[in-house]
This record gives sequence, structure tokens and C-alpha cells, in this order.
Amino acid sequence: MNRFISENTGFLDGEAGRHIEKVLRLETGDRVIVTSGGIDRLSEIIGFLDGRVLLKTLSETPNRAEPKTKITLFVALPKGGKLDEIVRDASALGVAEI
Repeated sequence: MNRFISENTGFLDGEAGRHIEKVLRLETGDRVIVTSGGIDRLSEIIGFLDGRVLLKTLSETPNRAEPKTKITLFVALPKGGKLDEIVRDASALGVAEI
């Protein structure tokens, strides 16, 4: 099942909407999972309108991949542009806030 991250629960637009319609070629009635705020929403595609994919939420479940503990990382400004590397590695490890 295809999974998308979006703050909008009733539709997907932009790159995600284009990907569903043009690349995956999903149709009305197909199901996707939309993740937002630690909640997975099983949704059914009900139509396509102006580059948006319209969705109907069928069920909601807590996202098991979200950590129960939120980690905040405090970092001193490093020398030589290492901050990008620190942010990339910290986010890959699951740091919630930097």
C-alpha cells in the first residue's frame, strides 16, 4: 500500500498528487495511507480535481513508527559548515527538534 505524508487529510496535491495520478496511475477506489501528526489514515481515492487527489478517510490508527519519546538536540554552532551534516544525521536518527 502506498504511503504519503501530508497535513491535509481530505486531499493530496502538489508533488504527491501528481505522483499518484501520473506515475502510480492510481484510480478512484484505490486505497492509500496518509500519515500526519503521528496518525496513519487509511484513505480511499474518491476523485481527481485540478491536480488534487480527493480522499475519504476510512480509518485512523496511531503510527507505530513514531517514537514515544521526543528528543530535542541542542548544538553549538560548529566550524566549517558541519551544521548541515549534523542536522541530516540527527534527523535520520529520529531527533524531533534541533
